[in-house]
Amino acid sequence: MIKKIIYHSRIIISVTINTISTSHKVSPFYLIITFFLTLLKGISPLIFIYLTEKTVSSLINDLNDSTISATPFFFIFMQFLYLVVMEGINYIDRIINFRLYQKMEYYFNDETFSICTNIPLIYYDDLDYYNSLEKATTGIGKGSGVYLQEVRSFIQSSITFIGFVISLYVIHWSIALFLFFIVILLIGINIYTSKSDYEQFISQILKARKIDYFESLFKSKEVAKELRIFKHSPYLLTKWKGLFWLVSDEQYSLEKKNSRKLFTVSLLHFFLNFVFLSLIGFYVITKKITIGKFVALSQVLSNSINISYQLASALGKIFRDSLTLNDYYVFKDTVPSERSYLEYNSEMENFKSMRVDNISFSYPNHEHLVLKNISFEISAGKKVAIVGRNGSGKSTLVKCLTGLYSTVGGEVLVNEEPLTKEIREKFFSAVFQDFLKYEMSIHENIALTNDLDDEIENRLLKVIKRTGTSDLLHKYDLEISDNVGATLHGRELSGGEWQKIALGRALFKDSPIIILDEPTAALDPVSEAKIIEEFLDISIGKTSIFVTHRLGSCINADVILVMKDGELVEQGTHDELILLNGEYTELFNMQAKWYTQKEFEYN
Repeated sequence: MIKKIIYHSRIIISVTINTISTSHKVSPFYLIITFFLTLLKGISPLIFIYLTEKTVSSLINDLNDSTISATPFFFIFMQFLYLVVMEGINYIDRIINFRLYQKMEYYFNDETFSICTNIPLIYYDDLDYYNSLEKATTGIGKGSGVYLQEVRSFIQSSITFIGFVISLYVIHWSIALFLFFIVILLIGINIYTSKSDYEQFISQILKARKIDYFESLFKSKEVAKELRIFKHSPYLLTKWKGLFWLVSDEQYSLEKKNSRKLFTVSLLHFFLNFVFLSLIGFYVITKKITIGKFVALSQVLSNSINISYQLASALGKIFRDSLTLNDYYVFKDTVPSERSYLEYNSEMENFKSMRVDNISFSYPNHEHLVLKNISFEISAGKKVAIVGRNGSGKSTLVKCLTGLYSTVGGEVLVNEEPLTKEIREKFFSAVFQDFLKYEMSIHENIALTNDLDDEIENRLLKVIKRTGTSDLLHKYDLEISDNVGATLHGRELSGGEWQKIALGRALFKDSPIIILDEPTAALDPVSEAKIIEEFLDISIGKTSIFVTHRLGSCINADVILVMKDGELVEQGTHDELILLNGEYTELFNMQAKWYTQKEFEYN
């Protein structure tokens, strides 16, 4: 038990220091102002109770002396002034807090997005990692600001609480002890509640993701078509309802359990309040204290209920949210980054060759090898086709060639240097099967920049013309500054039109190596042949690697790599592979036969 308390205390201290340090980094001025205001707000209830006591006492004195003095009206005015000042403090506190929240949310989100863009791609295929990512980063931006507010609330409540304890101790030590007892009891319940909430959140991460997934299906334009054709909606609704109420019932059960504990403590608090109010009432009757002090102490006792809850609740929230924020700090410190080099190497100025040396690959937590002992070499300027049946490992090989996936044994060498993040950024561009459709302008989709100087515009127009994107500009009467994608009120495009824009993005980067991972799958055979032909034409002097399932496009490739069950079973030119009469020949003949049959049927 003691070890757990020490462990959690260390987490709270560590997270609090990190959060305050971050807020100081974000805005030292705002941080100092907020904590100064916290001090004022912590003292303020004591000031108001003091003014109330003085007002009542002076009124009673004037009543007893049958006189009218300025003293009661002075304290009434001071109460009015107090309320005006406190409203001003609250106003300043709100706007400063709001701005500080924004700055902290921006800082943490920026840091999170940087982490996400620099971790190895393979971690997105690892369920354990993805759950860690979800657990550590969900709401971290706003959560950090909320945590800082919770720390401030705890400090503010502590200042007020200490003042209340001292005030009650003057009357009787037992009253102060009672207040301590209630607060400790509430703190224990709130910490237990917060721990239960956190553990439930962790246990429900996967279920919550499933609920989000099913909810996204009902809002998806792509899914809407299938729901209407196959009538899947009743089944999907049943799945969603089951998960929703499974999670909701677990949360409801915990809420009832926690609320019962708080309700019991509240009843105890009210009972003891009744006892001690009766006690100080007795003190008034026996003239041990004045009526003014009775009013002040009764306010202290009444407010002690709220302040006890505030103090315990703030600490409970600090406990809960410190665990969440600690997940983020642990995640940030432990998540790996891609291999990188910092030293300048003159050999990396121009691309000369890529050597794949006996690489294998498997997904995290899986022993099965998706790629097995693959070796080949590509010289600068070569046109390389990667072919094979579905599931043969073509796309996985591409991810290994670009360093997006780390290999299990073996190495990918560029100019005889191990492949790194910087080498990929310098030498590679690619269009993948699941390329992105940016809901932005055509210019931004291709160039990914707002700049449009003469040099960028000339390059952009050449790329648009080469990829056939100019045709859709004429077709829809669009300018390069016009948005595409219907979600943000742009022009919706077909799959083939989107692919032309994605091809333009790859060509615009003007890298020495261009990879096309079946980007023309949505195009008809004629359009595909034209795109690949143009691609090969414009890639003269560059190294082009393309993955395709239509072998007719491979005839003009310098090297064809034939994949089967994760292995490189053949490599060579089209003529060389046909002579081998192996896997490539079988695939080629199957497709030739298919096209011949179709042509016969159409005729």
